[in-house]
Amino acid sequence: MENKKANKISTTIATTIAMVVVFVAVYFLYPKKKPSVAHSQINSDAEFLRGKVLAGKFCASCHMLPDPALLPKAVWSRSVLPIMGLYLGTTPHQEQPDLEQSGQRFMPFPEHPMMTEEDWRLLQAYYLNAAPEQLVASESRAPDANNLPFTVIQPKGSDLYSTAAVASCLKFDLISQPGRLLVNDAVQKTIYAFSSDMDVLSSGKTQGPVVDLLIEKNRIIATIIGKELTANDLKEGEVVRLKISAKEISAEKQPLFEQLARPLQVLAGDLNADGKTDYVVAEFGNLTGKLIWMENRGNDQYQKHVIREVPGAIKIVLNDDDQDGLPEIYALFAQADEGIFRFKNKGKGIFETERMLRFPPTYGSSNFELVDFNGDGKLDILYTCGDNADYSPVLKPYHGLYLYLNNGRSYEQTFFYPINGCYKALARDFDGDGDLDIAAISFFPAAAKPWEAFTYLQNNGNYHFKNYGLPAGTKFQKGITMDAADFNQDGKPDLVLGNGYFATAANAEKQPLFIYLKHK
Repeated sequence: MENKKANKISTTIATTIAMVVVFVAVYFLYPKKKPSVAHSQINSDAEFLRGKVLAGKFCASCHMLPDPALLPKAVWSRSVLPIMGLYLGTTPHQEQPDLEQSGQRFMPFPEHPMMTEEDWRLLQAYYLNAAPEQLVASESRAPDANNLPFTVIQPKGSDLYSTAAVASCLKFDLISQPGRLLVNDAVQKTIYAFSSDMDVLSSGKTQGPVVDLLIEKNRIIATIIGKELTANDLKEGEVVRLKISAKEISAEKQPLFEQLARPLQVLAGDLNADGKTDYVVAEFGNLTGKLIWMENRGNDQYQKHVIREVPGAIKIVLNDDDQDGLPEIYALFAQADEGIFRFKNKGKGIFETERMLRFPPTYGSSNFELVDFNGDGKLDILYTCGDNADYSPVLKPYHGLYLYLNNGRSYEQTFFYPINGCYKALARDFDGDGDLDIAAISFFPAAAKPWEAFTYLQNNGNYHFKNYGLPAGTKFQKGITMDAADFNQDGKPDLVLGNGYFATAANAEKQPLFIYLKHK
C-alpha cells in the first residue's frame, strides 16, 4: 500500500526491496569477504574422480548431491562453493554468529576444516571442470493473453496501489463469513477484509506481516512471521486469533503461540485422538527452525513437541491416509536438504518419518499440494520450485511445476511445465469439464517473459494443456501468493493473486496489492 506521508516513501520502498527478495528464500550467511575459489586445474582423470568422490562424501552428507550441471561455472566459483566452504570449515570467516537453539548457544559453522586443503581444492575443481559455462534456457511458448477465461478485477481505492505492493497472505473466506476476501499488506502490516465487489469492509494493523490464515467456522488464526519478512534467527513470530468486526480487524492480546522462529503456516487437527484440537506449526527459521506440534492440554494450555528439528518447513498438509482417526503430516522443507516428507502418525504423539520426494538444493522448493489429479483415488503431488533469491540467482530451466503421480508404492514424475521462478500452483477444475486445470504464479519471472507472473493451464486431456496469461497491460509484476475458491458462487473456482511488486524509480508506476480473477 502507498504510504500517505511522502517523506516515508523512500524508506518504505527500501525496506520492501529487502523484504521481498528474501521472502521464504533459502538463505545462507556470506563471509565478510568472499574468497576466490581454488584454481580449477585438474591434472589427471584420477584427480577428477577423487573430486567427484569427495563431493559425494561431503556435499551429500547434508543434502541431495548437486550435479555440476545444475549451475553455471561462474556461479559455482563466485558464490556457491565459497558458501559451501563455510559449512565444511574450509572458507575463512570472521565474526561467526553465536545463535541459540533449544536453549543452548551454538556456532552454525565448524571452527576447523572438515577436509584437507588439497581435498578441498579437488572438490572445487571437480565442480568447475564439470559445470557448463551457462545453462540452456527453458523452452516455453508465449501464452494466449487475449482469451483468458477470467475477468481481471482490481481493488478499489488509491491506498491499495503503490510502488511497493507486497501481499504476503490472502485467502477467500467462505467459512466464517461467506463472500469475504482477506488480504494482508506486508509493507504497511495491515490486514483487510474485502467484499466480492472489492469494497473494503474492515481493516486493522498487525504486529508484523501475516503469512498464513487458518479460517475455521468460529475463528480465524493468523500466522505472523515476525517483525519483518527478512531472513533472521530471531524468535519474533507468533500465532494469533483475529477478531473481525464490521469496521475493524484486531488480534487478541494474548497470542496462541509466540517466540517462534519465522513461522510460515499453522494447521489444526486432533493429532492424538483425545478429542481436543492440536496444532502443527511450520517454523521455517533461517539457520535454525523446526516442524513442531502443539498438544492441547486443555484450558488454552499447550505442550510443544518437536517432529523434525531442522529449518526450512515451508508448507504443511494434514491427511488421514489410513482413516484411523490419526492424521498424517506432510511437509515440504525448502532449506538445503529439500524434500517432501510424510510423518506417519503412530498415535500417542509418535510420528514415523518417511521421505516422499527429494530435490537438489538449487531447486528452490516453494510449494506443494496433495491432489488426486488422475482420478484413481490416490493422492498425487503437485510441486513447484522457483525460489531464486539465494546465492545462485540465474534463470534455471528446471524451475517450474511438477506433477508426481502416486502409483501406490512411490511417486513418479509425469508432467513438468517450465516457469522461471515458480512460486505456487493450484489444481482445480476451473472450467467445469470434470478434469483438473492448473493455475501458477511466479515471483521471479524472466525479464524476457513477464507473462510468467501468472499462468493458467487448461487441461485438454492426456497431460496436454493450453496456456493462458493475463491480458496485456495488466498491472501485476510478480506473483507472491494465490488462492482459489468459488467466490461468487457460480459453480466455478475464481482466483486471487497477491502482488510482489516493488520499484525504485522516482517515476515508477503504481500497482495494486492484488488482483481478483473472476471466472467468466
